[in-house]
Amino acid sequence: MADDPSIAPEPPSLAYFTIRDVAQLKALADPLRMRILEVFCVGPATTKQVAEKLGEKTTKLYHHVETLEKAGLIELHATRPNRGTLEKYFLGVARAFRVDDELLLSDPDAGGWTKMGSELLSRGAEDIRALEGRDLEGVLPMIAQLKASVPRSRLEWLQGELERLIDQLGAESEERKATEDADECADAVEFQLILALYPTPVPDS
Repeated sequence: MADDPSIAPEPPSLAYFTIRDVAQLKALADPLRMRILEVFCVGPATTKQVAEKLGEKTTKLYHHVETLEKAGLIELHATRPNRGTLEKYFLGVARAFRVDDELLLSDPDAGGWTKMGSELLSRGAEDIRALEGRDLEGVLPMIAQLKASVPRSRLEWLQGELERLIDQLGAESEERKATEDADECADAVEFQLILALYPTPVPDS
């Protein structure tokens, strides 16, 4: 991402960052800020570089980048003089983010987490539509929807199992990248996993 070879392009060293603050959750409630954060989680970049990657005007992104920095979701990684100005390279504080359960329990609509979830699902739908007509090379997407009744005493177990699966997939992916095994990298398939577990809305009687 960075043009300057002295600015390492490596992603954040921290695998996960847990959001425990309402202000941080509010910062992610904006769809554009989520897209900006994703770019910063790949490697250090300037606001201009992010704007070019997203097809947006740089001036439009300054406020959003400032909001992400104030919320503690990105950090100033490096600076570089360039034609009388000082370029700032930002980097995400982690490669992935998760919301603390206690935050959602204390405030069911903490900063608009519903908007964040809806945005993720909408973007997932766009990605799936983009697969139409493409050669998937034998890798078929798995799409499923399940409506189930789970005792409250089993909810913690269910969430724990799903989190363990996500952690395992993430850890295996990171280990594979770290070993730089040519055969494994060539055989690996990059995919997106979107998981949503939420209580079914009950209409007013």
